[in-house]
Amino acid sequence: MRQKENWEFDWQRRWCQLYELPENKARVLEYWIKYRHLEDIQKIVPVDNETYILDVGCGISTVLHYLPGHRYGIDPLIERYKTIYAYPPELTLQAAYGESIPFPDSYFNLVICSNCIDHTLDPAITIAEIHRVLTSGGHFILTCEVFEANLGKRNAAHPYSMNVEKLMDLVSRFNIIASWNSPWIGLQRYILDQPPTEQREQIFLLSK
Repeated sequence: MRQKENWEFDWQRRWCQLYELPENKARVLEYWIKYRHLEDIQKIVPVDNETYILDVGCGISTVLHYLPGHRYGIDPLIERYKTIYAYPPELTLQAAYGESIPFPDSYFNLVICSNCIDHTLDPAITIAEIHRVLTSGGHFILTCEVFEANLGKRNAAHPYSMNVEKLMDLVSRFNIIASWNSPWIGLQRYILDQPPTEQREQIFLLSK
């Protein structure tokens, strides 16, 4: 576990040096629109100042920076991240794992899990927890890098390799509202003007 968390922290520490630059924060929003279909999602999902939003595995450059509403983030390493990054004070952040989300049933209107589910120790339990804290009729945005086959553990931070079929099985208790299959380009690659890789990422917009 410590090896995994150190890997995660080292990546976020390096990324933070880029993300803190104001011009790069604007480009991350551009990335969310271009590759994560944020504007398409907002046309379907009403998000306003009264929306309760949770980002599971929020990291540093969470999409919560770019949304209105009551914004919450959980991440096992959030206290370590606070030593290297000054989050906006309007974000409510807690150190927690996706397998045990510290909120009551039906608390959130919108839950986001972006490039995180393949980092979790138990994806099925994490998805069940997301379902639990989501209101009836609430929405869930899941994004994950996908492969043609299950490659197993890729490195210390990625215990799983997902394909589209596995993701669909994980979210079978939800209704699929929309889905997109986009080129995979990580945030750091995008900021450094590097091209997408040959990989793909799957984005699901789901409802409970």
